[in-house]
Amino acid sequence: MELINVLFLVTLLISIVYMGIIAFEKVGKDNKIKKYFSKKTKLDQINDKYEQLRSQRRDLVHHYYWAQSNGERQKEQNMKQEIFRVDDELAQLREQYNLTNQGKSYPLQKI
Repeated sequence: MELINVLFLVTLLISIVYMGIIAFEKVGKDNKIKKYFSKKTKLDQINDKYEQLRSQRRDLVHHYYWAQSNGERQKEQNMKQEIFRVDDELAQLREQYNLTNQGKSYPLQKI
């Protein structure tokens, strides 16, 4: 009797695992779920890059005012140009985040 119970449990376990694999494959083919996780990953990557650039901009502004207070005009101009470059990148990332969040594709950037 115990052998029959063990065989039944093993068969049941194999069936459950098989059904789980089939269900997982079906879910894997469902584009909505893939799109959601893909979208979330892209948004997280954009947000990480955005926060990194904000931190970089904060440092640049600090160095800009330091150069300005010390009368280093060339360094001040270099920092100013770098701040504008970072501002442009931040604007692009904001646009990319909004488009990705709306489910639209972002055009490729010029290299």
